Amino acid sequence: MSGRGVAFYPSLLKKYPGLEVDFFVGCNGGVIIDQNQTRIHEAICKIVSVADLIDTLFGLGGRFVNLCAVESAGERCFCVVRSMQDVPPKSDLFEAVHPNELPLLEGFFMASIVADTVERAAELTARIRAVYGKHLTPLQNGKWIDIVPLGVNKAEGMRRVMEYYGGEHEDVLVVGDNVNDMDMIRAFRSYAMESGVEELKEIAYGVVGSVTDLLVREL
Repeated sequence: MSGRGVAFYPSLLKKYPGLEVDFFVGCNGGVIIDQNQTRIHEAICKIVSVADLIDTLFGLGGRFVNLCAVESAGERCFCVVRSMQDVPPKSDLFEAVHPNELPLLEGFFMASIVADTVERAAELTARIRAVYGKHLTPLQNGKWIDIVPLGVNKAEGMRRVMEYYGGEHEDVLVVGDNVNDMDMIRAFRSYAMESGVEELKEIAYGVVGSVTDLLVREL
């Protein structure tokens, strides 16, 4: 379960070739891939114009917009920038392009921007919700804001995994560290990371220092 986009999954398998993955939930619940690398769910926003969204996010002060999008030939991930000087480090999973260079897109899974501070990210999250709340959900993750189709969140992604594998609610154990995990933490037996935000710690079943600590405690 991750807020990372669809390009992260194949890069993860490439980096750890011996890793056995039962499923991958990316884009904060918007994309689900099973152990055979088959796409079993995807939520694509086709209502909001990509060009208008990018223009709005630049107007709010975004220096770049990471975009997981869909075109006729398949999905592509872009880092949309006005100047190549704004391309962030470690953005090798995204094609750096100027807004005018974007191909014709059918829709997008997720768009992301980063703020200078956590407080500024919270402010931008509220402003994005005010503009696009009928069609999109902005999810804060520290300084990042991930913008996904309305109804997408990690709790809903986990429920879809349960439906696919036939699991029960009591079988699910989750852990999170930031605001974009809030729906998931509320919905299931959950733990918050010690390094996480206080809001999660207040509502989680317990707090752990690592995933290993969680597994030792539960097993």
